[in-house]
Amino acid sequence: MLSKSIKNQIIIGVNLIILAVLVAASFVNYFRSLHEIDEVFDAQLAQTSRLLAKIVEADPLIKQRVNPKEIAIPDISSTLMEVPSAMERLKDGHKYESQIGFQVWSAQGQLLLKSENTGNSSLAPFEQGYFELKDAEKHWISFSLYDAKAQLWLQTGQRVEVRNELSLYLVTGQIGQILVTMLLLSGLIYYIVHRAFVPVESFCSQLNNTKPSDLAPIHSELPLEMQPIQMALNHLLSNIGEHIDQEKRFIADASHELRTPLAVLQLHAHNIELADNSIERKKSISAIISSSQRMTHLIHQLMALAKVDRQRQLHLEKVSINGLIDYSLSLLTDSQAERMAWDIDIPADASCQGDKSLLQVVFRNLVDNATKYAVAQSTIKIHATVSNQMCTVCFVNSISSDQKTESERLTDRFYRSPVHQQIDGTGLGLSIVKQILSLHRAEMDIAFEHPDLIRISISIPQML
Repeated sequence: MLSKSIKNQIIIGVNLIILAVLVAASFVNYFRSLHEIDEVFDAQLAQTSRLLAKIVEADPLIKQRVNPKEIAIPDISSTLMEVPSAMERLKDGHKYESQIGFQVWSAQGQLLLKSENTGNSSLAPFEQGYFELKDAEKHWISFSLYDAKAQLWLQTGQRVEVRNELSLYLVTGQIGQILVTMLLLSGLIYYIVHRAFVPVESFCSQLNNTKPSDLAPIHSELPLEMQPIQMALNHLLSNIGEHIDQEKRFIADASHELRTPLAVLQLHAHNIELADNSIERKKSISAIISSSQRMTHLIHQLMALAKVDRQRQLHLEKVSINGLIDYSLSLLTDSQAERMAWDIDIPADASCQGDKSLLQVVFRNLVDNATKYAVAQSTIKIHATVSNQMCTVCFVNSISSDQKTESERLTDRFYRSPVHQQIDGTGLGLSIVKQILSLHRAEMDIAFEHPDLIRISISIPQML
């Protein structure tokens, strides 16, 4: 099983590939070298036969021999493989002399001339060409040549052991080269890979030493291939930090906003306990009911805000604008709906793409704000237009001149203008709307129009 370490996998893998390439190249070179050696020795045999032919042509008495003339060969080495390389070249000759022989035969098959190491048997058949002759003692590679002018057969031979020895030298040389090359390359590969992983190990050390409370980005000089991992990790740390900040902010906001209605509940519960008559008790009970309703609304808004803060994946679908308006109006009480006049102009095919449950929260808050802050018996206008793949819905309602405030701050969490303090609310409605629209890549614009109108426009893409 391969090591799970990337460093070890690279070192082992690269070494195995280089070893395989070197072995394959060595095999190719070995067989090519053998072929070239055979070519050289074969040419030498042919050349020796032709040279021998010219020599015997000059001796007209050679055919008259009854017994073959024997040429002595110096016995420099009786055991070929035991001769050290320093003794291969001596004043008396070379160790390979005893491995090369020749013969001269008449056309009638009578041996006339030979080297003493060939015996009386022919080195080759009486045919022209190259042959291999193998007996119990020797194995020859020979060349046979017929001299038509002298009418003689000239045969030269070489012991196979010579070629085998050279082959062995080639093999051992190749193995030695491979071992030395692999040793050097392995050391170099290990050094390079080790150096390449130093920044990665430093990065891991930084991660191990990072405390849970420290979510600052980690910056390290990493290789180009590792930088996306660092960026992704830093992005994750940033998201975790934002999530923790959101949780802290939510807890702080909730505890702050719930403190007031809880205090009111305690105060009026204490008043009920001390009340001397039913009128005072009814006032305190009414205040408790009002405060509990406000606290319930606040909790709902806080839960909606927390849901939006955590929302990352939208369940997209085609949503009808008329359906969203109808849903929002159905949540109004009869007194809220009858308090205003309604001017609604929505094209039948007006729609957008988004998360229906979240968009319902958007329209519910906008309709609720319009009814809450509009002047009694005034007209609330809701109209929509579709253009350039965007659906724009406008909510226009009248306000009293003293209700104008800074439009930029209306979407801040828990912000309520001093002039709105007498109106029930939590200051979270438009903040929730802004968050949801941001998830939908939609835009919201708030503008005060002359003399006493406020316009809230939202533009939602028809296709995300």
